[in-house]
Amino acid sequence: MPESRRAQLRKLLQVCRARIEFRQFRHTLNEIDTAQGHQGFRRSRKRIHEMYTGIEALLTICEGNPRWIIGILRPLLQRYRANLEHGNRSTMSVSSQTSQILSVVTRYRSLLTTIPLKRSARKGADVSVVRMIDRIGDYMFRDVVLGPFKPEPILSFVVDRNVSDTEVHALGAAINQGTSLRVSRQRAVDRGDTVILSRQIGFSEASVHVSELNIPDRGRMFVDISSMDRRTMSLVIYHVLRTVQKRAMEICFLYAPAKYNDPPEDMLPIQSSEPVNALLSGAPRDPRLPTILFLGLGYEVGLALGVVEFFEPARVLAFTPRGTDPRYDTMVDQVNETLFSDQDYIKRIDYSVLSPANTLIALKEQVLALREIAKIVFVPLGPKIFSSMAILLGYLYAPDITVWRVSTQLDPNQADRIADGSIIGYKLQVRSPNGA
Repeated sequence: MPESRRAQLRKLLQVCRARIEFRQFRHTLNEIDTAQGHQGFRRSRKRIHEMYTGIEALLTICEGNPRWIIGILRPLLQRYRANLEHGNRSTMSVSSQTSQILSVVTRYRSLLTTIPLKRSARKGADVSVVRMIDRIGDYMFRDVVLGPFKPEPILSFVVDRNVSDTEVHALGAAINQGTSLRVSRQRAVDRGDTVILSRQIGFSEASVHVSELNIPDRGRMFVDISSMDRRTMSLVIYHVLRTVQKRAMEICFLYAPAKYNDPPEDMLPIQSSEPVNALLSGAPRDPRLPTILFLGLGYEVGLALGVVEFFEPARVLAFTPRGTDPRYDTMVDQVNETLFSDQDYIKRIDYSVLSPANTLIALKEQVLALREIAKIVFVPLGPKIFSSMAILLGYLYAPDITVWRVSTQLDPNQADRIADGSIIGYKLQVRSPNGA
């Protein structure tokens, strides 16, 4: 048989195997018919099929990507070595392989959620890298698995002029992260397995303004951070510290926790991922120093895990909020469960939202112990009282500390909230140069 014929058969076998593998898990033929009609179908992202296991499949999945090779193969090899040391010479089970693949996929999707997108003037639904990939993947899955059999199903797409700037930016970010391979338009069209990707989507603009503060020579100042986003908070704290540096002043930072609301079910599009402002971008003493991430946890799906994947730190101190509402505490634990699974370099540290002064002192001690031997990066997710502490320490120990913000296009902090009635806070005593 000529090689060209063999290559065609190999391609057909892969399509057939995918259809058999996925279709046998559909409960009824009516469910397949419903999926073909595009009525509410979504492929499962929480199950890895057996066709992706085995050394050949694993190497194909990795495609030479160092992140995937390390993430998938190294833990499996370490587990196999541990089994050998205990006299177990059996091969790695299918469940171990699928579990490891799912873990890496989850972390990779979380990384993609941290990619910020430019805004488009067009109106429509929100766009993110993950949502863009899911839409494309769902379309191709229907064509390969659920639709009528095709020797050459749709496995590529063309970006035409009707695609919005935001979507183009999302696709570019996806390509940069290795989610797809770019080929010439003519090559794609010649293959005959290409679909045109067209959809118009946009965002509305927003702005932030901070005015100067007039502060007396001595006395007490109250700063309510409850309704501030992190950038506004950083600018307010900067002007407060700059203005009171030659005055005897007591600064009280106040925070009114909101009543509990359920978190968004999906990963939200990222609007920005950058230093909270230029003054807090940091300048490490030695670029070769390892990065230690001070990560404040919240209950946003996949966000903390994506931040860890983005920075690839040598060590993570994951500060977990406790004490505002038992439902919030439980949800924080559930959402971030994957973060702590099989990750020896991630240390969980619980802190009480109701005792911010103690938390600030503990953070300060950690910073003083580590700032000469590591690059310190704060990413304060979760309660805003933790963000105020990160920003404050960033200014006090600049430029050794970087304070990073990750904000979503549909940020829950920007929605209307109802206070739970309590007020918490901490205070700083600033002394004048003459000791007054």
